[in-house]
Amino acid sequence: MDPQLRSFVQSVLERERDLTIATLRPDGYPQANTVSYASDGLATYFGTGRDSQKVRNLQHCSKASIVVDCAYADWGSIKGLSMGGIATVLPDGCDDARRALEALRRKFPEVDELGPPPDPASIVVVKFVPSVISVLDYSKGFGHTDLVQVDAADGPRAHGAPMKSMRIIRDEHRALAAVLQGLLYLMRQSRDKGVPPNFPALSAMLYYIDAFPERFHHPKEDRYLFPLLRSRAPHMADVLDRLEEEHAAGAAKLRELSEAFVRYREGGPAELSTFAATLEAYASFHWSHMRTEETKVLPAAEQFLTAGDWDAVDAAFTGHTDPLLGEDPGAHWSKLFTRIVTLAPPPIGVGPERQDA
Repeated sequence: MDPQLRSFVQSVLERERDLTIATLRPDGYPQANTVSYASDGLATYFGTGRDSQKVRNLQHCSKASIVVDCAYADWGSIKGLSMGGIATVLPDGCDDARRALEALRRKFPEVDELGPPPDPASIVVVKFVPSVISVLDYSKGFGHTDLVQVDAADGPRAHGAPMKSMRIIRDEHRALAAVLQGLLYLMRQSRDKGVPPNFPALSAMLYYIDAFPERFHHPKEDRYLFPLLRSRAPHMADVLDRLEEEHAAGAAKLRELSEAFVRYREGGPAELSTFAATLEAYASFHWSHMRTEETKVLPAAEQFLTAGDWDAVDAAFTGHTDPLLGEDPGAHWSKLFTRIVTLAPPPIGVGPERQDA
């Protein structure tokens, strides 16, 4: 599923409180009931009476449909979800049922004020997992709907399953750190040992930083990871605010670095000291930024994001191609790293060594 569409679906499920579920009676008539629910990713849960008619209906046929409506001011702002899928009465005490009850208590804390039901055994939890979703969003045009088939990759992740995006983020941090180290090494070889500057390698490394972290990696953090973490861990707001400000500041700092590089390339050794100072400041800025993400944001994300949240973040970090490149970004960065390694001298690459001036 498209990450933006998935994010919209999950935001509706998390924000709204009630849904209507249609089940099939044994006599063939449909039955609709409105219930309060909680969600985890695309899955929804609600509690109901063990002896209720809808439970008997689901025991007869597990196929069901649900509708989630959003309040609207006018027809041009109608939004909502209509889903078809399977509704299952969960076994008492199973892990899924316990997680569902915890999610319901978080969403409806007023339940605890009512006290336990007279007969807790009379309550069961129903889990609904969609196989098809009709997404209504009339802000895109009157009557606009997107029909989405939900496959296995879109389903709820088993708790404890690895998050691909976490590995990707850390790998991308390591790649950026390696490029920054390469830039510093080449600059210091020229500044401290008089080695002629390797402008092709420096240029390739600066291009990588401009095209990948600034325009590709950071926007996905801002758009997917950070908003979900804000919603799950409000105490992280100050840290996330600072990181988003640093993302915005990073673009200006990179322009300053690029301008210093052009002056160095065109103006020669007289401009080296300015380029060196600008590069060292930029590298220090980025290492501090990545350290905050590694030590504060990623551990908090592992602790607070739900399986459904990780599905959305994974889809963003693994399913997008870079619109600036028009190709699989993995293939592009592989080619770029090959170019950097080919141009850069040992110990950071396999290019020709440059002798001291």
